Amino acid sequence: MVPVVVADLKGRVCIVTPAAMSMFNWEREEDLVGHPVTEYVAPEDRDRAAANIARMVSGELVGPVQYRALLKSGAVIAIEVGGELIRGVDGSPTGLMLLVREMTERLRAEADIIQERSLLEALLENIPEPRLLQGRRLPLRNDQQGPRRNVRADRSLAGRWQDGL
Repeated sequence: MVPVVVADLKGRVCIVTPAAMSMFNWEREEDLVGHPVTEYVAPEDRDRAAANIARMVSGELVGPVQYRALLKSGAVIAIEVGGELIRGVDGSPTGLMLLVREMTERLRAEADIIQERSLLEALLENIPEPRLLQGRRLPLRNDQQGPRRNVRADRSLAGRWQDGL
């Protein structure tokens, strides 16, 4: 289920789906309805969230935006919010529909990938000579060996380990 929050044009919660309540660890819809949606955004992101709500109400398209949000316990999670205006029969805006996606694990995984890539790059920069898999041509650059070049391995890395490198 997709966590959805419906708000009025002032940004007050009108409807919240069970998936959204679960995401933020709330049990009762009554605890959320009538409160500003910005109340559930971390203090450092509230002004930006309020400005984005005002932009949406004025008709400006606002793409998915990342915020830090508060759980019922006060813990902070990363979320991404995409929204659309709800329009009445006459086409005038009557409210906001906000789709919320939890991003904490994704952001953590992206940070891990960046850290691992940095480690691998540092390792490659400090290898005294290129080590390649058998039969593969790979572009390698190592500051100790000069400019980037294609190097062909004659035997596997495993074989080189057995030979004592």
